[in-house]
Amino acid sequence: MTKDPNTGAITNLRPTNNVERVPLYFDNTAERRMRGDFAVPTLFGGNFDAVFNPRSLFRNAISDAIPGWSFHGGTSNIASPTSRLVDWRDIPSLDNYRPEVGYDPAQPNYALRLTSDDSITHNRFVVPDWGTLRFNLHVPNPNGGTLKVSIQGDVPGYENYQPIGNIDLRVADGRVNPGDLAEIAYPTGYADTDTNRIGYGNVGFETFHVDVPEVLRGKSAKLKFELEGNDTVYLDDVFFKNTHLMFGNPTLNGQEARPDAANNPNNYLIEKPQYSLSYNESNKGSNWVSWQLNKTWLGNLGSPQGGSAEPYDPFPWRSDSALPSELDTTEGWEYRNSGFDRGHLTAREQRNRTQKDQFATFLTTNLLPQEPRENQRGEWRALEVFSKGIVENRGWELYNIAGGYESYNDELPPDNPLNIENINLPEFMWKVIVPLRPGQGIADVTANTPVIAVMLPNFPNYPGTTRIPWFDPENITTVDRIEELTGLDFLSNLPDEIENILESRSYTGPVTVNDFPNVVT
Repeated sequence: MTKDPNTGAITNLRPTNNVERVPLYFDNTAERRMRGDFAVPTLFGGNFDAVFNPRSLFRNAISDAIPGWSFHGGTSNIASPTSRLVDWRDIPSLDNYRPEVGYDPAQPNYALRLTSDDSITHNRFVVPDWGTLRFNLHVPNPNGGTLKVSIQGDVPGYENYQPIGNIDLRVADGRVNPGDLAEIAYPTGYADTDTNRIGYGNVGFETFHVDVPEVLRGKSAKLKFELEGNDTVYLDDVFFKNTHLMFGNPTLNGQEARPDAANNPNNYLIEKPQYSLSYNESNKGSNWVSWQLNKTWLGNLGSPQGGSAEPYDPFPWRSDSALPSELDTTEGWEYRNSGFDRGHLTAREQRNRTQKDQFATFLTTNLLPQEPRENQRGEWRALEVFSKGIVENRGWELYNIAGGYESYNDELPPDNPLNIENINLPEFMWKVIVPLRPGQGIADVTANTPVIAVMLPNFPNYPGTTRIPWFDPENITTVDRIEELTGLDFLSNLPDEIENILESRSYTGPVTVNDFPNVVT
């Protein structure tokens, strides 16, 4: 926001200069590849692409520093930082990954190569008021070593660099000691030890999250990465606010979700590499779950069986350790014998590239009770299959938000486990899907971008033989209608004029995978 020098009013225009003022949502980056995470990036140069001709002798004679990194108060033990910028096409271990994310050979995409004992520092920046620190790692040989992340800031206790996260560069396998066959892999479902270990990172770029101390929010800071004990890693896309919330942090009754248990118990923000969500303690479920889906998330792993802390439970559901202890949550067994499935919001089949990622979908913050037929073979399931199909077979990238609406608990007997445990049973399930081409972002969204918005009944008498297809006008709705019913606000990062058009329009596009256009045509 900018203060108008004439009126003192706060506006959403860039500061006055000798050219016409433009909105903050307008990305004026000269080249598409140099864009950050937003029109005004949360961390300048975080994708290492805001650099011109890094291998030029003439350019390096002037400066061999990477814009945003290693100078103006930063430090690095790398003699010539620009010499460590590597185009993705020159990393052989990414040969299969590049086409899945829409890599354009005509547009260089740089990552920073770090070798053992290297360190690099980002110049001073202002820590955003919310959002996890995220970064992508590619580790061709995840056989050990540590990537250390530390921060220095203008508050007491942070005068010197303080560690905020370590990435263990060994393969995630659900064990306390990776590779130790004396241990059981994933004995209780998702393993917290996996969070900062390598799952997909040896195949492509894997996203990791590190919590930033709240005391540094809004303050000036510097950020350091140090590699110990591994011969090579590639670092890219160091930003705040994760990819799953590219279209915005959906507000609930005008308030964004925040990781603040005392003040936001019913709108508590959790950001994971696999998805993001807003948890509601009163409902013992999420207000919404949001996730990106592209080809890189898809694999061929079957559904994990057993491995639950609760005996006789065939699925590995467990509570979410990302919720603070003062918030009441659920365990997988509490839904048993309720007559309803523990229905995924982010579907397991949309995160089945590694055991680490698919086990992460079996946390109870990622479920709502669902009518079994609807969850297993009904229209909710059909929409999941359709979504996966247009990604897997047609090459699209989807941004999804899903949740439930209203309560059906009054229709259940008092002794139903959902009533006993005070778990809300939604009467309707809703979902919003925005399809984009791989690599596209906010700046590529137009008034013609399709948006799918549906509301599906979620009650036990919904007849299995006469279900209405998800694409029937009775189930298709508008984003505006879902917002009106739920009190949520979606797609807030879009320019207002485009947001208003997309949210008011019902979907009328293709409803089968083969009819959906192929992104390469």
